[in-house]
Amino acid sequence: MTTGSWVTIGTVTNDGTSATFTEADATRLAQARGFYRAVIQSVVPPPVITSSATATATRGAAFSYQITATNSPTGYGAILLSGTTALPGGLSVNPNTGAVSGTVPAGTAAGTYNIRVSTSNSGGTTHKTVALTVN
Repeated sequence: MTTGSWVTIGTVTNDGTSATFTEADATRLAQARGFYRAVIQSVVPPPVITSSATATATRGAAFSYQITATNSPTGYGAILLSGTTALPGGLSVNPNTGAVSGTVPAGTAAGTYNIRVSTSNSGGTTHKTVALTVN
């Protein structure tokens, strides 16, 4: 190669996008060999919640709802959207599996409770509101 020519030193293709790394001077590249380092990181997109936006629980009966999401979530959560951080009495979320389960006590007021479910991974955290109807 001659001095001043462009040299491709690597190409990365991922999900339909590509990037080409070049060095303007082939001679300098050869002389500096060993001093070049490319760090290529896999960018993980945040989860996308795919579970239903509605659920129904009957007071005094067992309830279960599964938070599902794409992009390999590593954590799950759920809170009541009324200024508190707890789910309706008797319900809990498993932060490792996304299972929301339990029994809503008989004394719980009937109605619709807006629950914010969440999932996370190294790419970020996403939320979805689920309308939980308690009969």
